[in-house]
Amino acid sequence: MQNYLMINGKKFIYQEKELYHGRKIINKKTALENLKIFVDIIQSTKIRYGLIYGTLLGAIRENDFISHDEDIDIFVLEEDKEIFFDLLERYRNMGLDVVRYVENTMSLMRNDDYIDIYFFRKKTNYLIKNKRILNGIYKIDSDYLEKTQKIDFLGLSVPVPEKSERLLQSIYGKDWKIPKINSHAQPNVLHVLIGQKLSFIKSVPLLYSLALKLKKYIIKE
Repeated sequence: MQNYLMINGKKFIYQEKELYHGRKIINKKTALENLKIFVDIIQSTKIRYGLIYGTLLGAIRENDFISHDEDIDIFVLEEDKEIFFDLLERYRNMGLDVVRYVENTMSLMRNDDYIDIYFFRKKTNYLIKNKRILNGIYKIDSDYLEKTQKIDFLGLSVPVPEKSERLLQSIYGKDWKIPKINSHAQPNVLHVLIGQKLSFIKSVPLLYSLALKLKKYIIKE
């Protein structure tokens, strides 16, 4: 399906593709080529970015892509999103083209393997600590994404959070070093967690009513 983005007042037209979990397993050779293209272009800017989720997990735990993963995961700070959009034509010229843009997640594909880019927005005074929010359902301490360091990953110098191990523990649990197939980052924003629990307390009208009110209040974040 054809879609477009407005970039500097002009339409950037792209062909949208359906992407979903279980579509295919990552091709490590192609993924590394794609990551190299991505890094070569973005490092010429001041965009703040780095590895996250499964790609960060593989880089820190195995110094490789996870064999059963499906894509590459990159974060970009939302303040730099418009600058990133200006790079899309350059990526297209290198064969890495937009195939999806939903809310604050963009996917770039080349040779049937793709990179997911997550644009995290800043949310201040979120339960005292500053947080970065993605699509209203994921939250991460701002420091994890704003303070990065370079590591060597398969011959590429790429940024990762300074406290990568602590971030991975917060996302995947204390046993994050143990490989698990089909284990994905789960929504961790309070109003989503409340919504998941609502079905368990419907039999208690007062608790259910209070939970609905709390969810409605929190979702304004």
